[in-house]
Amino acid sequence: MINARLQRSTTDLLPFHIAQFINSIESLNTKASTITKPTNSTTPIQTAIMQLTLLLSLLPLASAGYSYGAETTAASPSPSTAAQQQTVAGVTRINVGQNGLTMEPKDVTVPAGETIEFHFFTGSHSVAQSAFDSPCTPLAVNGTEGFFSGAQAVSSGEGANVFRVVSTGSPMWYYCATGRHCQGGMVGVINKP
Repeated sequence: MINARLQRSTTDLLPFHIAQFINSIESLNTKASTITKPTNSTTPIQTAIMQLTLLLSLLPLASAGYSYGAETTAASPSPSTAAQQQTVAGVTRINVGQNGLTMEPKDVTVPAGETIEFHFFTGSHSVAQSAFDSPCTPLAVNGTEGFFSGAQAVSSGEGANVFRVVSTGSPMWYYCATGRHCQGGMVGVINKP
């Protein structure tokens, strides 16, 4: 009997709480222009709105691959040819997974300040910086900052995302961190010593 009475009173109050919530939101809108000094306290609604705003602002970060300062952008569709793997206007192109577990070309020389573009093909691949003595371990694990594209899943052909890294002029080893792709030979080097 007490549980039924408690449940009924809670249900009866629900429309009241909804109306109170709506009135609070409306009063925030009408009072926004009349507030003259900040206060140190917030209402539960203001707190909820701030938390929701923070959560929504973090969503793009949560869904993006961690890049260690490198950049991932959409590429314009273009056919793949050997000529595109050459340096053009300070940009060197590397195809990731175009012909199976390959990085093409596997060995490039890129002067400091110029850009390397990684283009992803059918399957799920990634590019992670490693060290010469640990080719299948991300450089960041060894306590040094390195680049990582995050997984790039492509259903067919060339994917829309291009991962860009700026050359330091020093040797940079990299590999595909997906599954056992590295152990299958999916590795490369920029500025081999």
